[in-house]
Amino acid sequence: MPRFSPSKLTMKNTCSSRNGSQEDRINFATERTRAQLEQSTATKALSALKQLEQNGSASESEVVAAEQRLQAANANMQALDERTRNRYSAKDVASWKAKVAEAQSSLDAEKVTFANANINVSHIGDHIPASGLAV
Repeated sequence: MPRFSPSKLTMKNTCSSRNGSQEDRINFATERTRAQLEQSTATKALSALKQLEQNGSASESEVVAAEQRLQAANANMQALDERTRNRYSAKDVASWKAKVAEAQSSLDAEKVTFANANINVSHIGDHIPASGLAV
């Protein structure tokens, strides 16, 4: 029977200390890379359109659209930064702590039940078929 260690039953198992599961972190890193690329592209596009506007080759509405694109990219990066800092709310963490405590007390109760179990085998090698009657 596997032995359970209370030290393994910690908040680490909820992934809160690592900012999510490995899959969450991989997906977040991908999302962040895309957002950084979009922010960089939007910045370069705005700069190019402003130069073209000075030469009369771009309209004011194109520049405004590029500014809006950059604002959206900046807002997305801000949201990702906030998510990095505050991935889980205090309410989430408190809920997980309560679940961990509940699981620990259930485990402790099962350990007591197992320790108090009186398991006897009258004859080693007795075979008990599916019917439950000893042969």
